[in-house]
Amino acid sequence: MLEFCGILLSLLATLASTSATRPATAPADRQFLAHGTISYAPPPGWQRQGTQDNPNASSYRRDDQTATILIINTPQEIALTDSIRIKLAQAIGKKIRDDLKSNGHESLIPPRIEEDPELFLRIHDRFVSEGKQIDRLHLYRSLGLNLLMVSISTWSDSPQANAEAFEAAREMALDAQIQSPQTPATQPAEPASLPKARLRVIPPSGWVAQWNDAPDGIVATFHDPHVADNNILLLACPIPEDIRHNSDARAKLIDELDQRAQNIYRPESARSGTPQQINDRRFIRKTITQHHLADGRVEVACRMVRADQVLVEVISISRSEQSRLVMKLADELALDVLPMEDQP
Repeated sequence: MLEFCGILLSLLATLASTSATRPATAPADRQFLAHGTISYAPPPGWQRQGTQDNPNASSYRRDDQTATILIINTPQEIALTDSIRIKLAQAIGKKIRDDLKSNGHESLIPPRIEEDPELFLRIHDRFVSEGKQIDRLHLYRSLGLNLLMVSISTWSDSPQANAEAFEAAREMALDAQIQSPQTPATQPAEPASLPKARLRVIPPSGWVAQWNDAPDGIVATFHDPHVADNNILLLACPIPEDIRHNSDARAKLIDELDQRAQNIYRPESARSGTPQQINDRRFIRKTITQHHLADGRVEVACRMVRADQVLVEVISISRSEQSRLVMKLADELALDVLPMEDQP
């Protein structure tokens, strides 16, 4: 968890020590990090800087060119605790002091913790770089299994302008929120019939549906309109008539279908774990696989049900920060799948 400190602090030093501008774009009302998982509102009068190649970071410069804000999200494996807070503060303080010394900057205020009950951690320091006095504030918030950092560096000669910049960064940090997947509304979505697949499906309300009615294969895909990485797929496989009463042949078909489902999401750049079987009596089989990517973790859950003479595998794909909610929607979708013969 602390490994990112060196990277983010070197980014902060770069932002604080340069006054050159880069191509900027005016931000919309809300911006997003971590593939849409976290949203935030940049303060008015600040312009987004450069291209956004890193989905977990973004930077802004104030219109008067006297301050910068860097926002970074770091996914966590475990929940953040007070003991982690202390270790993080110590690591950041040491890194700041080491960087100032190695770069020959004069420290005016050494890094110190400032109490803020609404934040996980708040660290303030001040130094001189290239004749400019840089006032800097690092703000950290815990958002689920995410550590969000908003860092403000300002070199204005006006104490009031510096204070206003600090407050703008704090409000930006406090405004950030996790974007929950679209959950079913009070009025459920209308059931959809798939004649070739011989299924009736109730899609998640508010999600975007793509239908591909066929006797076999992926017959439907559902996309969360708010978070691009959240998807649910429906894979159908008819049970041939000649094996319907052959338990060994049916078991083999179940294994084959499960393997097909596992192979649907196989990113080449990911370090993929072994599928873990979940004990859930509601399903013929349920597995969860974790795929570790460079910018976070993706969880793929497969659950299988039977609708008369059709095996159905419902596959949920989501970022780990939102997997619990997406898996719940996929579980409900799978349990509501019915054969068309049961349609009233």
